[in-house]
Amino acid sequence: MNKRRVLLSPHFDDAVLSAWSKISFGTIIVTVCGGIPDQLTTVSSADKKCGFDSAAFAAITRRKEDQRVCERIGVSYRHLDFLDNPYDRNKDIKVIKKQLDKAVGEADELYAPIGIGAHPDHIAVRDAALELFRDKDIELYLYADYPYAAERNTDKKEYDWDKTIHCIRAVLDNAERVDLEREQLLKKIDTFRLYTSQINVLKSHYPGLLDCPGILGAESFWRVRL
Repeated sequence: MNKRRVLLSPHFDDAVLSAWSKISFGTIIVTVCGGIPDQLTTVSSADKKCGFDSAAFAAITRRKEDQRVCERIGVSYRHLDFLDNPYDRNKDIKVIKKQLDKAVGEADELYAPIGIGAHPDHIAVRDAALELFRDKDIELYLYADYPYAAERNTDKKEYDWDKTIHCIRAVLDNAERVDLEREQLLKKIDTFRLYTSQINVLKSHYPGLLDCPGILGAESFWRVRL
């Protein structure tokens, strides 16, 4: 029997970028920071770089992009109402956990980011998932956060895989590395291109992002143990 699987995506594109190999029929992708800021909210510098002059319109646009992606690959999706950083810099882990519990339901497997890159939203989702795992009968796996994980050989400590793992208050199995076949990688890249509002900014930081072979060709996962 196929296991019921939920992928937690801090932002709309994270599940596709980091856990493409785990997306299959019946998978549910839950975007945690899927909320829409108030119309009067000042647009962030990050959203300005993506060409938006409205924080609300940026979120609405990305929701529509994600809907198209999920419909194309044939999976269910849910958008929670938490705002992404910097629109919400003080996320309450207990509140996120409560909402995740409702969204996850009776799933057998849960996937969450491990936190490479130290993005506050990724850390919050990871910590909420760990708290939920301790209270719920579910298998939890953490995934390497791409494209941040591609910088593992830099001197920046936030991109150091070992240091990230060391900071997690849980026992992890050794990493499972998945190398995507060329056809899989091309489909992953083609799907990611549907997040059109994100492409140019991410490519400016990671010029080889859409290359095949390239940095999106490998994924890594760690099973969490009690």
